[in-house]
Amino acid sequence: MAFVGLPFLVNAAREAFAQLEPEYEHAALANGATPWQAFWHIALPQALGGGLTGALMMRARGVCEFGAVVILAYHPKVVPVLVYQRFEGFGLAAALPVAALLIVTALLVFLVVNLLARRTGAPTITRQAVLRSWGASAARSALPAGPQPTWPRRSTNRAQR
Repeated sequence: MAFVGLPFLVNAAREAFAQLEPEYEHAALANGATPWQAFWHIALPQALGGGLTGALMMRARGVCEFGAVVILAYHPKVVPVLVYQRFEGFGLAAALPVAALLIVTALLVFLVVNLLARRTGAPTITRQAVLRSWGASAARSALPAGPQPTWPRRSTNRAQR
């Protein structure tokens, strides 16, 4: 599951580090900090929100990876497989507590990541970020109407690219 979800973490962390202002690190280096100290105390706290967002997306992808686990490796009891097993064996009443626990856990993780991102001043997931990652046409149909994105639109016709 980490193999499937790890690109989410890597891409989000890479984008977070790419958006950092290098002047802060240069100032820390000019004031006598080592490169490791500049990374640890300047760059890492600024990019923490992107890393947490990637970890959250990685976890969500791992939880949703139900089919491969059921077909290939039934016995590592991940929560979606346990919900399926309880539903098939004992009915809806037995599956509801585990499914509710899964939903509550997911909501708590979202809440903690959002609070940490706000506390550190890191960017949170916005409508524009979703539009950029999904592609503008797919996201417009899935998200409510709001302000139009300001970035240049890419052509969907490959010949025009």
